[in-house]
Amino acid sequence: MSRTDPHPAGVRRRVARAHLDRIEAVGPKVNATVTVLAERALAMAESADEAVAAGAAVGPFHGVPFTVKDSLDVAGVVTTRGSTLFEDHVANADATAVARLRAAGGIPLAKMNLPEFSYWTETDNPLVGRTRNPWNAGRTPGGSSGGESAAIAAGMSPLGLGSDVAISVRGPSRHGHRRAEGHPGPDTCHRTLARGAPPVLARGPHGPQRAGHRDRSRRPRRSRR
Repeated sequence: MSRTDPHPAGVRRRVARAHLDRIEAVGPKVNATVTVLAERALAMAESADEAVAAGAAVGPFHGVPFTVKDSLDVAGVVTTRGSTLFEDHVANADATAVARLRAAGGIPLAKMNLPEFSYWTETDNPLVGRTRNPWNAGRTPGGSSGGESAAIAAGMSPLGLGSDVAISVRGPSRHGHRRAEGHPGPDTCHRTLARGAPPVLARGPHGPQRAGHRDRSRRPRRSRR
């Protein structure tokens, strides 16, 4: 990436500050955050500004804040997994997906809510409680990456790191949110959620399907001998 910075001085810190202000403003209504890394994020954003000013080589996500589903480790930060069993568990290393995004210059902003052990299609747990859909507090944001999807939809984060094994990203995208372009299949472990990208549907022979799901409703049965 070019070392020439087209943005004014301090812009990365201001971007981080703006998203932290948004978390503070709407966070209590949506209840999507588990841990906010305000001081750490601002310090990293300031260092990112200084690196650009010094002409250092930077990555493609240099200074971009991102949020992380609380099933994924961020070094030095509690990873609860939505369970009282892990409410004091401090990660000693970044998860691979987090490490890669940080290596590209990203700045962890907050850890986001999830159902206990990511094991449900709504986002609620004994530690943080229920996350609400920012468009309608009486509706669910889905799960298990519901904290991430709610944060993206509410403008609390420009980029979110979630996970999807069964329907944990695709489900929240169905509840009025948007996810990254592409269609994670059932073997996908980590995907980002991005604002403004359209949800992707596949179309089977009997109508629309969510991406990664096969239509088995009218599959001919094998005859038994």
